[in-house]
Amino acid sequence: MTITITLNLIKATVEILNKEDNKTLPQLTLNATRSMQADGLDRRIKETINSDLRTANIISDILQDAGIVEVLDVVNPETGRTVKGTRLNDAWTWVE
Repeated sequence: MTITITLNLIKATVEILNKEDNKTLPQLTLNATRSMQADGLDRRIKETINSDLRTANIISDILQDAGIVEVLDVVNPETGRTVKGTRLNDAWTWVE
């Protein structure tokens, strides 16, 4: 399956991260339907754009190359394990 990088996917990702207090979420990317996935960036993207495609890792890498986000290690709040996460860079945040 091919993932197309659309304005809708970029916008959803940035808006989701901006809503977080620390502008960061674990990616928690799985090839699973929304209902079977733990809460994280991938699930929230799937819910926002109404898709079950795994996208958080791919869009995070693209947005990191563009200087919009940083991909880093974060702690999964459900398991306490270190996982890949995505943080929105300060220059791209706003107050709602």
